[in-house]
Amino acid sequence: MAEAMRLFTLAATGNHLLGQYYLGLMNVHGIGTPGNYKFCQQGTMLLKAVAEKGREAQIVEKAHEAFVGGHANHALIKYLFAAEWGFDVAQVNAAYLLERTPFEHNTTDLERSALINWKRAAQQGSVDAKVRVGDYYYYGQGLTVDYAEAAAHYSEAEQKHSAQAMFNLGYMHERGEGLAKDLHLAKRFYDKAIVTGEEAYLPATLSLLLLGVKLLLNGELSFYLYGDEKAASAAAAAGVSAGAAKVAEASPVTWATFFRAWEDDLVIVLLVFLVLLVAIRRRL
Repeated sequence: MAEAMRLFTLAATGNHLLGQYYLGLMNVHGIGTPGNYKFCQQGTMLLKAVAEKGREAQIVEKAHEAFVGGHANHALIKYLFAAEWGFDVAQVNAAYLLERTPFEHNTTDLERSALINWKRAAQQGSVDAKVRVGDYYYYGQGLTVDYAEAAAHYSEAEQKHSAQAMFNLGYMHERGEGLAKDLHLAKRFYDKAIVTGEEAYLPATLSLLLLGVKLLLNGELSFYLYGDEKAASAAAAAGVSAGAAKVAEASPVTWATFFRAWEDDLVIVLLVFLVLLVAIRRRL
């Protein structure tokens, strides 16, 4: 059995349909696997790949041709058929068209139908679908607003390296919606979003700019600039902010007297200018 597993693995790696099929069966039933354990998820993915290369997959191609040809309604019908057969690509496309194609129908019913397909695709591992399901709960599209449920779906997508999900989690931490209000965690997620995807660069940078102003007003500028958790923890234990602790080390002038009321606006303007300058330099 070990030799059969090895040969089927080689065949499956070369995209041989029968190799993928038999390797999937062996994983599902625990035949020839280490310790004869059943690797159901891996086996199911192999069998799914085989099924999606059958004749039924032609309907997905025809749906795409209809959409490119400007026949969105015909494309939607074909995608809905394929979605019922379990094609995750069809589920995503059907949900997309249900959201955007104008119909003389109850909008709530269309949103619910779209959500069903987004959920099905999300269960099959589609990262974009996980984000969209979170959006439905966050905005209450066709259902009741549930920030906690939205955060749960965003977290699943974030684990799959979705920059959009990272940004959304940062936003929710910043506002305390469905998650604990934590400006430090918000900054962390915004930073991750910038590194993960280019499309998140501008919105995450602007959010970091506003977040920096909030941290400044809270006396926690050192964390924003340096990510200095130790300084923040030590200052918190002493009953002062991290920013106040930094200033106290440098001079006997306290944080409150250093930033007099008439200087606050100037400091904020300078901070905005500094963050924009750093963002532009990174982009270049």
